[in-house]
Amino acid sequence: MQPPSESTRFEEAGRFVEYVGTGKLRDKKVLITGGDSGIGRSVAVLMAREGADITIVYLPEEQVDADDTKKMIENEKRQCHLFAGNLAERETCRKAVEAHMKTFGRLNVLVNNASKQYMVKDFADTDLDKTEDIFRCNILQMIAVTKFALPHLNKGDSSVITVAEL
Repeated sequence: MQPPSESTRFEEAGRFVEYVGTGKLRDKKVLITGGDSGIGRSVAVLMAREGADITIVYLPEEQVDADDTKKMIENEKRQCHLFAGNLAERETCRKAVEAHMKTFGRLNVLVNNASKQYMVKDFADTDLDKTEDIFRCNILQMIAVTKFALPHLNKGDSSVITVAEL
């Protein structure tokens, strides 16, 4: 029999505790692309727990996930603005930043997290049209959102965090 995993040992020992925020992001304003689920949701909720107000940019078909994430952020006693749109469209990137600024008035942290993937078992079966779509959705939108956000990011008081996936 193999020994239990580390997390199981911690849980058994009573040392696995819920993260408690300490106000490191108190009143900071954060825009997160792809913040409705997965890594983006975790980042959004934990940043809210640290005191940040959050804008989440998500695909319209992910409305249920976005609504759930908004509730989680509001449970942390922080504000959450939802912006639905397809970031593969350059204009949506600009509008997402504008909507955040209209809602919160400033931008302290940009988290580029939105991405998509297509799985293939054999690299030889790679569809080049889908590959181009991945670059548009994962790379070009990240550059566009950052470009539109830059005028709102103050030197010494802001961060751009990028989660990249190809």
